[in-house]
Amino acid sequence: MQIQRAFQTGSTSTKIAVALCIISATAFFVTRSLGDPQSKADAMLSIGKQIGDANIQLHNDTGCFASKPAVLFDKATASIAANNFCNRPLDGSWKGPYMAPFPIKSDGNLVANDISAEVTAALPNSINMNGRKKFFIRFNNVPKGVLKQALIECNGDNENQGDFQFDRCRTTVNLADDLPGDFEIVYSSI
Repeated sequence: MQIQRAFQTGSTSTKIAVALCIISATAFFVTRSLGDPQSKADAMLSIGKQIGDANIQLHNDTGCFASKPAVLFDKATASIAANNFCNRPLDGSWKGPYMAPFPIKSDGNLVANDISAEVTAALPNSINMNGRKKFFIRFNNVPKGVLKQALIECNGDNENQGDFQFDRCRTTVNLADDLPGDFEIVYSSI
């Protein structure tokens, strides 16, 4: 009888341990699927890389960088001169699509639903720094937790706003408050 009770006690402990493991794993995957700041920062950096790589390929084919993200996947948008920094139609030399399509807002900015429905990506004009033009992507209205995590992943530090003179990513918002802000990534320097 005693041997059987010991076995039953051990069996119950094993069942409890297995149940706790299953609950822990489920909680982990639910948290990831709900979008913790790290997975959203990863998504933002991935979208930024897609846009940057696509714009570099467009530049290689046409000699121009897009000023509207839709140019990278829509030939009709590429045919409008105002949608690139050369200010000329690109439809003759456009060999895209250069990336998968994303939803576009009426202002021409890309909607980054993987981060948040409020986050958009734009292609602002380049900035001149040390005699070089730096082309970058600007994500607007990024939640602060995502922004800080992206700064860590991109620059190795979330206490510093970043500076394009030294870093690939930056923000101009106050990192001490909880308000959303802009996040920028350099994709080309010529």
